[in-house]
Amino acid sequence: MALKIKQISIAIVLMLVLILLLVSSCTVPIKPTNEVNPAIKIEQGQDKNLPLKTPAELQKEKEEYLLDQEILKDAIANLDSGSCEIMKNELLQETCYANLADLTGSIELCENIADPGTKEGCILVVSTNTLNADACSKITNREKSNICLKDIAINKSSSDLCAKVNEEALADECYLTIGVANKNAELCEKIALAEKKITCYSTIGVATESIPTCEKIKSKSNPFARDICIGKIAVNTKNLTLCNELKWNDTKNTCIGFTNDAISKSNSSK
Repeated sequence: MALKIKQISIAIVLMLVLILLLVSSCTVPIKPTNEVNPAIKIEQGQDKNLPLKTPAELQKEKEEYLLDQEILKDAIANLDSGSCEIMKNELLQETCYANLADLTGSIELCENIADPGTKEGCILVVSTNTLNADACSKITNREKSNICLKDIAINKSSSDLCAKVNEEALADECYLTIGVANKNAELCEKIALAEKKITCYSTIGVATESIPTCEKIKSKSNPFARDICIGKIAVNTKNLTLCNELKWNDTKNTCIGFTNDAISKSNSSK
């Protein structure tokens, strides 16, 4: 009896397995759809909210652009800022104002430019060309404002303006350039960066053949700088005595060698 029940149970299990296999092998039909994947719709431009311009609108824009180009040429040729006002294309209009501001030296024309970066670039160019340091304050970008002051200071050879430059590297460049150009060693002391200060004293010292100027070079990071400055003067003046004033044996020997060469070349050319 138990064997018969067991056989029936096995038969039932086999039937269930067979049914499961039949169900899993059946394919469920997929309902066709015309829906487009949203990502694809966006990529294809089907989901964009911006209205497309008509051919007539595009043609009108093209004609206006070409007309503005002609207006720009005439405005520059005749220095006529009024022509800039009637231009439709914003980029060409800003180009018009910037060019006329540069040509006429008028900061006021820069004020008509809408883009802040373009406007400040215009002010920088015009103020530098006209040496108008007061206009630099109209520039909100700190670096550009300091460049404006630095360039004007150099062009005017005004160390007082260098003092108004509140960016150390640019102020150093200002003092160095003016100091070297005018052989004014006093300005070297105003330089913050040690290497630029050395360059200032050395350049002026050699140019003026001034030992006292070279003596002002005091640098722990570049201990040979003073000797090199005096050594160059020794070679240029063919003065071996100066080589003996050098502190370092290496620079002293180099000085003697180069100075002797300079003396020999000078004697052979006579």
